[in-house]
Amino acid sequence: MKKEKNDLAECLRSCVAGYYPTMEEAGIQIELEIPETMVEYEFDEIEMKRVFLNLLSNMVKHNPPQTRCLVKLTEETFLEEKRICVVIADNGPKISQELKDNIFDAFAVGDRSRNTKNGSGLGLAVCKKIVERHLGEIEYVEDW
Repeated sequence: MKKEKNDLAECLRSCVAGYYPTMEEAGIQIELEIPETMVEYEFDEIEMKRVFLNLLSNMVKHNPPQTRCLVKLTEETFLEEKRICVVIADNGPKISQELKDNIFDAFAVGDRSRNTKNGSGLGLAVCKKIVERHLGEIEYVEDW
């Protein structure tokens, strides 16, 4: 990885802007809460874009038209430690309990019959590795 101090807000904005036509075509309604000010963080831009684009892609692939999507970035300081939180969430159909338990494991797919058509089940596992290498955490949250 090639980590450099950069603007995480701009990186996220760029990914959403690039993916916006796909979301619009799929009928996904997007709500953005990304600060206009710089959110400085040391990260590998190529790898972080890979995470953001994978999450956006999954959101489009696995949701019906009219699904609402939230993309949000917050930055706060807690006990002199800077904390950054990125949320990419939707209000689409809920996933099964079985999948919730292993969604970030390699080869986990929501519908095994779609495995060859819609991916290998590696995307979220790769996202998890990238986020962890940036000293972050990634998790599935039911409600937003």
